[in-house]
Amino acid sequence: MAHLAKLCNLSESRFYSVFKHYTGYTPVGYKNKIKIIHSIKLLSDINNTVEFISESMNFSSPAYYRKVFKKVTGSNIKDYRLGM
Repeated sequence: MAHLAKLCNLSESRFYSVFKHYTGYTPVGYKNKIKIIHSIKLLSDINNTVEFISESMNFSSPAYYRKVFKKVTGSNIKDYRLGM
C-alpha cells in the first residue's frame, strides 16, 4: 500500500479512500478479485489441486483461498468446478 500511495503522491489513507471510490473495492479486495479471476483458469484443469492453485496465486493457505473464492464468486470451489 505504501508503495502505491507514494507513486500517486498520496498518503496511504487517502490512497485507500480514492481507490475505493473509483473501483468500489478496497485495494486488498481488488487484488483478491483479480487473483480469483486468474485462478479460475487453473480450476478448469481438474488435475490442479486447490493447494496447488492457492500456492500459485500466492494465497497464505488453501483455507484462505477457499474463503476468498467463495466471497468473490458466491460459490464454493467444488460447486464451481461441477458447473464448468
